Amino acid sequence: MRCSQLHVIAGVSSSATPTASIRYAARNDRDRLRRQRLARGRGLRFIDADHELEHRLGVDIPLIFEKEGEAGFRQREHDLLADITQTPDIVLATGGGAVVWPANRTLLAQNGTVIYLHASVRQQVARTGQSQHRPLLNTGEAPSAILSRLFEQRDPLYRQIADVVIETQGRSARLLVDDAEGPHRQS
Repeated sequence: MRCSQLHVIAGVSSSATPTASIRYAARNDRDRLRRQRLARGRGLRFIDADHELEHRLGVDIPLIFEKEGEAGFRQREHDLLADITQTPDIVLATGGGAVVWPANRTLLAQNGTVIYLHASVRQQVARTGQSQHRPLLNTGEAPSAILSRLFEQRDPLYRQIADVVIETQGRSARLLVDDAEGPHRQS
């Protein structure tokens, strides 16, 4: 049964009823601000899944990747999402790779409305290319090449579970929040 929740996934955002929960992804300050504004505007609590995982474990994500690899991180991410998706009345920002595991896509799709905040690879490079907090981008390879590959892998997965797709190019946080709060249809 689908709960009244709002989800946003790194490029995915969503909306539902006024008492909805929201789940999203993409870890950069601009996207985080958008999600916080959306949550605040609806009187909901904002949770950043990556920050919550770091808080619960007492270590940062790069250290998890270093000690456990991506598979270990993804398992911990899944366990967290299984818990958090049962929390009512929240906005949840997930990390960009949360949709890689089919079980995570199921959790997000079954527990709320998913809005995909679509950002081009160029936008992603501008927002995240210099981050030292993104283990998948800190391999010595050009961030643009890595982000292009990740986009090709993840974009269809986001679209698979998205109830709504919103283009972010050239859009202010306020306009994106207005779109996320408005009527929805698949783009």
